[in-house]
Amino acid sequence: MTNDKTPDFNTVIVIATNGFVWVAQCAFQEGTTWLHLNNARIIRVWGTDQGLAQLTNGPRKETVLDDMAGVVSLNWAAVIAVIPSNDANWSRHLGG
Repeated sequence: MTNDKTPDFNTVIVIATNGFVWVAQCAFQEGTTWLHLNNARIIRVWGTDQGLAQLTNGPRKETVLDDMAGVVSLNWAAVIAVIPSNDANWSRHLGG
């Protein structure tokens, strides 16, 4: 994150409780109990043959994404993992 007031948004895959897997643009804010995901989409079907990490470079042709949810806020207690992903390869799927 930069020192000015404009956050750096990065594409991440978020694994959350109850089996939800999101891909979104996110700006991490220290000291908050909430993770805010912008242009968030649930990854309904991974479409991978070697696990979720294959999606860090963008969706595969077999990947199914739900419609964009705009902003989603998750309590950090519901977050299992955050996986950094390729901004450029995901941008057209996340409104970028």
